[in-house]
Amino acid sequence: MDGVIMMESDGTVFAFNPAAARIFGYPAEQIIGCNVNELVPAPHKGQHDIYLEKYLHGGESNLVGKGVRELMAQHRDGHTLPVELAISEALINGRRMFIGIVRDISKRKQADEAMRLERERFELAMRGSTDGLWDWNLLTNEVYYSPRWKEMLGYKDEELANSVKSWSEHIHDEDLPRALRTVDAYVGGEIDEYHIEYRMYHKQGMDVDILSRAILLCDEAGKPLRLIGTHVDITQQKQMEALLRESEKRFRTIFDSAQDAMMLLDDNGFVDCNPATLKMFGCVDRKDFTRLHPADLSPPRQPDGADSLNQANEQIAIALQEGKHFFEWRHRRNNGEEFSAEVLLSAMKLSGRRVLHATVRDISARKAAEKKLKEAQAQLLQSEKLASIGQLAAGVAHEINNPVGYVNSNLGSLKRYIKDLLALAQQYEALESQLPDNKAKRALISSKERLDIEFLKQDLDDLIQESLEGIDRVKQIVRDLKDFSHVDEATWEIADVHHGINSTLNIVHNELKYKAEVIKEYGELPTIYCLPSQLNQVFMNLLVNAGHALQDKGKIFIRTGVQGGDHVWIEIEDTGAGIPPQNLKRIFEPFFTTKEVGKGTGLGLSLAYGIIEKHQGTIEVDSEQGRGTRFRILLPVGRGDT
Repeated sequence: MDGVIMMESDGTVFAFNPAAARIFGYPAEQIIGCNVNELVPAPHKGQHDIYLEKYLHGGESNLVGKGVRELMAQHRDGHTLPVELAISEALINGRRMFIGIVRDISKRKQADEAMRLERERFELAMRGSTDGLWDWNLLTNEVYYSPRWKEMLGYKDEELANSVKSWSEHIHDEDLPRALRTVDAYVGGEIDEYHIEYRMYHKQGMDVDILSRAILLCDEAGKPLRLIGTHVDITQQKQMEALLRESEKRFRTIFDSAQDAMMLLDDNGFVDCNPATLKMFGCVDRKDFTRLHPADLSPPRQPDGADSLNQANEQIAIALQEGKHFFEWRHRRNNGEEFSAEVLLSAMKLSGRRVLHATVRDISARKAAEKKLKEAQAQLLQSEKLASIGQLAAGVAHEINNPVGYVNSNLGSLKRYIKDLLALAQQYEALESQLPDNKAKRALISSKERLDIEFLKQDLDDLIQESLEGIDRVKQIVRDLKDFSHVDEATWEIADVHHGINSTLNIVHNELKYKAEVIKEYGELPTIYCLPSQLNQVFMNLLVNAGHALQDKGKIFIRTGVQGGDHVWIEIEDTGAGIPPQNLKRIFEPFFTTKEVGKGTGLGLSLAYGIIEKHQGTIEVDSEQGRGTRFRILLPVGRGDT
């Protein structure tokens, strides 16, 4: 409804209908009696008064009786608004007055401005575009298709008519109903945007994927006039999307069926994982896994002591920089169990976003196998080494045996000869008193005193006896060397443990004699069924280690006894430096040693443990730093694991 304002000739308002009140925001009683220039924006008030004065005195006006004009008015709250205004003059009861008809055109102006901007944006978008242009006059049903629009379908400009039929006949039969509904909905105001994809038939018979967009142009009353739009050939894009979907499908198939754990993570954490991941880390489902932080899958520190979180960030940075990165890692399952793994990190894009694809392979079994292989190789090397030593010992024993036999035999003969000579000397002494006292007798007595015959008689006997004892020791060492030479022969037999210990002490005597006092505290032991040469190797290792533990002069105690009637025990204890607590639990590990480089292989105690275990026995250690170390071996008397 239009506003009506009635004014005196001087501009004083005396009538102001409700429509005018709504347009300007004033109640009628507030504006009646005021000058109409209250409704004129401040910059134009002076001009308004001049125009009114000119009209009243000269009849000159641009508004009165000139039809509808557009101008700006002022609302009560201070904002300006566009209006259409028509002013006419009238004489009522001899009074000269003006009647103004006012219409608020703010919304129409806003619509016009929006349409102008939309048209400008569309025209700008079309400049230099390779898209196909179409223009549909909704009043006449005339259509224009640009040459590029037709070229997308394989036609020259003159080969395809500019008609709605050309469009509808080339749209795929399955897509046509949807395309028509979209046009009707957009033109009818049901949807705010015309944006649709459909397939169109190419001249050569294949389908062309089209993206169609358009804007609607209307008249001032809002009546649709034209639909102007574009066609974009998205066939290649659709093919790429199909390939991408197929690739993602194949990836998902491989991802889900892989035996290795596979997971995807972005800047926020895990986004997906395969079933193998759930099994490896002990999670219930994907949701359970993706709630975890990557740091939850690792112990606080890696085997080399590095902080796991810092190290993981470094590995990720390398993968992002180089595209992929392979490394070994220490992981942790949900139950806290740690395991070794190989990890391959690959940077990739999935559905347009950057992610890291992690493949994790549990190599615990392989690591254990490698460790066992390394131990077996070391033990084989040690066995070969012992076998070589045994062969050398056997050879040395054989070579020594013959000359020792000669020496022993000759010493026996020499002892008899000396005995005979001494008997003869005694007979001469008995005759000495019967000789006359002459020069010859005196010379004989002088020689006897000079040679100290009594000392020679005693010393000769001692020398012969010591030599015979020395030969006996050499013969014992030879026998022990022969025993030791069979260390590589796994022959189970009944043996005397004490004999084995004593033989070993003979072998290592030179190692211990200057720094250790060996104290034997043997109990009564039965013979046992064992591998004697291998037990001797255990005794030798423990005795040599005990000697090494003595920093100065110390003691080594060897104790034996019976336990429960069916087991024997052997203890070897030293008064040395002792073993630090942190090393006690590792001393039986292969290659673990606290000795300087070149002073030990770290295999001795590991081999000893294996030998005792083979006998179905046990070996335990008790140590106190500064007090010494005690090894206790428990062996069954009867048949072991043969």
